[in-house]
Order: sequence, then C-alpha cells, then structure tokens
Amino acid sequence: MEQSEPIIALEEVAQFRRFDDYRQVKLEQLVTQNDEQSRRIKQLMADLDEEREHKRTYREMSQAADQAIKRKKFVVVLIDGDGYKFKSSFLEAAHENGGEEAASALRRQVMNALQDNVVSLGADVDVMVNVFANRLGLSKVLFETGQIKSRDWFDQFFWSFGHQPLFHFIDCGYGKERADAKLRDTYRFYAHDIHCERIFLACCHDNGYVAELDKYRHDPVARNKTLLVKHKNTGAQYRDTPFGMVDFGEVFEPMPDKPIFRSPQFTQLLPIGSPSPVSAAAIPQAVNTVTTPKAVKNGKTTNGAAINHAVQAANNAANPLTTPRLPTPEESSVNGDRRPSNSNSNSYAGITSAANQERQPGNISVKPAPPKPKGIPVNRAKERIDIPLQPPNQIELEKFNKRRERSGANLCNNLHLTGFCGKYNCVYDHDPIDDGMRKTLRHKARALKCPFGTGCIKESCFLGHQCPWLEQCTNNKCQFTDAQHYGFDTKIFGTVAAEC
Repeated sequence: MEQSEPIIALEEVAQFRRFDDYRQVKLEQLVTQNDEQSRRIKQLMADLDEEREHKRTYREMSQAADQAIKRKKFVVVLIDGDGYKFKSSFLEAAHENGGEEAASALRRQVMNALQDNVVSLGADVDVMVNVFANRLGLSKVLFETGQIKSRDWFDQFFWSFGHQPLFHFIDCGYGKERADAKLRDTYRFYAHDIHCERIFLACCHDNGYVAELDKYRHDPVARNKTLLVKHKNTGAQYRDTPFGMVDFGEVFEPMPDKPIFRSPQFTQLLPIGSPSPVSAAAIPQAVNTVTTPKAVKNGKTTNGAAINHAVQAANNAANPLTTPRLPTPEESSVNGDRRPSNSNSNSYAGITSAANQERQPGNISVKPAPPKPKGIPVNRAKERIDIPLQPPNQIELEKFNKRRERSGANLCNNLHLTGFCGKYNCVYDHDPIDDGMRKTLRHKARALKCPFGTGCIKESCFLGHQCPWLEQCTNNKCQFTDAQHYGFDTKIFGTVAAEC
C-alpha cells in the first residue's frame, strides 16, 4: 500500500536538514583550516623576510671578512739560527747597517720566492721573520771562527736586524733542542692560520725536523703553504717530502767549520842535555825558604820533614828529568775514591812540586817554581806528558759537590776551562765559577781520557793523556788504555810546539 504524500514530504525534509547540517560542519571545518593556513602563511612570510635579512647581513659580513683576510695576509719565515748563518758581509758590517741589509735581502728573497710560486699578495704584504738560536753559544762560535770581531757585534747585528718591522731574533738559551722545539711549536701555530699564506722553514740542516713535517704530509692546507729553505747540508730525507724548496743564497751561507785537532807535527824538539828551563839558582832559593824544622804531613807535624821536602823540590827543579812521586791518595782522592801513590820518581811533578805543597802557618813555605817550559812536554817516544795538578782540599771538594747538586747539572768543562763552549745546545752548567772551583774542575777533568791520546798537542786541552796514577791505578772502569798505564815513560825528553 503506497505511503501517503505527507509522509514522503516529511522524509525529504529530514534529508534536507541532515544535508544542511553536514554542509554546515564542512563549512566550519573549511573556515578553520583556512584560518590555520593563513596564520601559517603569515608566519612563513615573516620567517622568509627574516631569512632574507639574515642573508643580506651575512653576505655583507662575508664580504667584509674576505676583504679583511685579503688585507691581513702575511708570510712567516722561521729560521733555525744555530744552523743557518747570515753571510759574512752582513756580519762584518754589524756596527754599520749589516743587520738592516740582511733583513732587506731576506725580504727581497721571500718576495722573489712568492713570485716564483705564483702567489699574488702584493708588494706590501707583511713578512714576519723569527730567528731561533742560542744567542750566547752562537756568538761564541762566530767569534771563535773569526766571523765577528767581538761578542757585541753579534748583538749589534740583530739589533739592527730587528729594525725591519716584524723581524725578530728569539734567544732560546742553553738546553738541548730548545730552538728546535720553539720552531716546531711556532710552525704548528701558523700551519692552519687562515691569514698565513706561506711558511718558509729554514731547518733543512737537521733531519730531526722531518718527523714533524711528516705529520703534515697529507694535510692539503699546511702542505700547500709550506716551503723549505735549502741548506748546504740538506738531508736526503727532505727530498722525499712533498713540500716545495727555495734557495736563499743571497742571505745565508754555510756555518764555519769548528776547530779540529790535526795530527801532531813535532816542530821543536829539545835534545837531551839542553839547558833546563829551571835554573840551578832555584836550589838555594828552595832551601832558604824553610822557616821552621816542622812540616805538615797527613795532618800531623814531623820534625825535619820540611827540609827534606825542600831539598827534594830543589833537586827536582835543577834536574827536571828526575822528578818525585805523584800525589798521595789522600792528596789526590776526589769524591772518596782512593788512589795509591806512584813510587816511580820519573815524572814531571818535580817542576811544580814546590808550588804544590800546602802552606801552613808556621811551617814550610816554598816559593812557586819558575815557569814551565814553552810547548808540550814529551818523552823520547814523542808522547805527551801531563803535568800533575794540585788536588783540591776537602773544603773545595765539598763546595764543588754542593754546586753540582744545587744546579742539577755538571759544570761545562769547555766553557770553564777554555772559555768557549762550541755546543749550540749545551746541557751543562754555564753559570760563573771562582778560581778555586775551576781548579777543582780541572783536576777532575784530568781523569777523562783525551780522544787524541798522547799525540795531542792542543795547548788548551784539559783532558788526560795518560792515567794520572799509571801502574798504581785501581779503578776498574778507568778510561785509559794499558799503554797509558803500564810502562809509560814519564821522563821528559823535550817539548814540541803547541797548537792553539
């Protein structure tokens, strides 16, 4: 049975209402979504405007930084002054303008090297130069080898050298590899400095730098900016490095050779029977100096000993070919090690025995012996004979040991006994000492074997050329050979001209 029309109309109205409700919900959703999208668009637009402003700001900052980097580009030259010596022509003109000329020549060489390596920095680029060296040691080497006329010439040279802007001399002082360490640290500092365009390393004389350079072998930044300065003694290991090489021949020249010993040339040999350097007049003088019949022996007084000692000293002075014993163990012991005395009377001790006797108040007083012969005393086999030295007393020895304990290092034999130390980075004590400590040091150094042995004719040599105790030596670790102990002829046959 068909539904009536009013019922159908009511159902359609209900459908229309449901549709209207759905449409209303959808419209509200669309409005909400539109509002959200509008809000997001506004936020994005604000962010975009902000990013545009940041981009503009950073672009301006980047341009300013680039300009600043270009303006502040500089070049560094690091020199190991202990191995690279400035030309003699610059050093000789130290008191005029030698340092300034050297600095100008060095800058000119750097600019030429930059052009050769196609580096465009402009003629006004800053060039920083650091010379690392031991000032005192290097000045002594240059003075000793005749490169400078006096020590102050070295200081004057680097004072004028420093007149060039950014040119510095850095005194690294004494110590092993101090200059090397400072150069390495400075190189590490500039290796990745964005302002540093090139680094010139003057260190090829020492293969010790190769290990440091190997760290940057595969570093494109440091490798491309590093250039090595050639040296006469450039090690073969540097040829295997990937770094470029430049030559500063207009500025540097090889270091002077250090003085070396030459084989002995006997140019003045005095025959047996020639006049003794000590006149016979020394005999009455030595005897007349006895002021009392008492003398000191091992801390005790003995009657008549002084006269016997004086007569023996006078006889030895008159005939230096027969001389008394070496010092007793009590006289010669140092640091507690006892050495027996040598009963052999054929030594050079007689010439200086009178001067070596300790003077005690009210006891024997012997005048110093006349000057020793000129030249190096030798025996018939032309072997050098060492003149015995007066051993230090207990007070001097204690003072010496305390000094060594306080400084933590041994005294430098070369500096204190010859006045010159040729080691650039000496690890020994170079502080001043008095004459008493110098005598103690000389006595201890005599126990060290000279590498040239009995053939040494170096006048300033302070080492031993035969064992001071000869056949009576009890030191199992003695450095001297058997020939310098047993059967060594201590009779003076004559002298030979000494080598300075």
